Amino acid sequence: QGGAQAWVQVAQHAASIITPEGVEFRPYLLGFTSANGSLSTGFTEVVGLSVCDNTMAANRAEGRGEIRARHTTNSLAKIHNAAIAYARLDGVAEEFAALIAQECSTAVTPAQWTAVLNALVPVPEDKGKGQTMANNKRDELVSLYQSDPRCAQWTGTAFGVRQTFNTYGQHSAIVRGAHRAERNISNTLTGKIASDDAEVMATLGKVLASV
Repeated sequence: QGGAQAWVQVAQHAASIITPEGVEFRPYLLGFTSANGSLSTGFTEVVGLSVCDNTMAANRAEGRGEIRARHTTNSLAKIHNAAIAYARLDGVAEEFAALIAQECSTAVTPAQWTAVLNALVPVPEDKGKGQTMANNKRDELVSLYQSDPRCAQWTGTAFGVRQTFNTYGQHSAIVRGAHRAERNISNTLTGKIASDDAEVMATLGKVLASV
């Protein structure tokens, strides 16, 4: 927004962490504010995936999570003490690694993958732009899931489903009014990426529970 929004990343670990499932990631603290009131001032835990430069929300434990303060003249001073305690990122790596292990051990059959696609990207019956866009999105998601190195190594698992939709959203989805990198940061700050991930996993959970 013309320089009105700003953020800073603070990493605790000097190098990326690689899980036994082959997921390479790095947790960091994301601080953000704005000069025009479009963003509150806040800090949140984020995990960056090295294989694709994707961003995912950390699996936050009770007692930790996002800290926000309404943007005022004194908001930075108000959040200073909270940020000092919050920035220690202890446990984030362990929590995210545990989440990866759980999701990689959760099998997803081809039929279940198709059911998730049908739920999240339904194809309109009437021919037209909507049908074409839906089919194009499905084709791209299938290609990512089955053959893209950013996703295909986890095909057939819950993490593979999450990673595929996450990768599509950050690297393939249509972006209007901003550069893709700027939009990805904006979506991280506003929580859209985390919300989209949650919708995917909730849908997958319903599909798995219906079998």
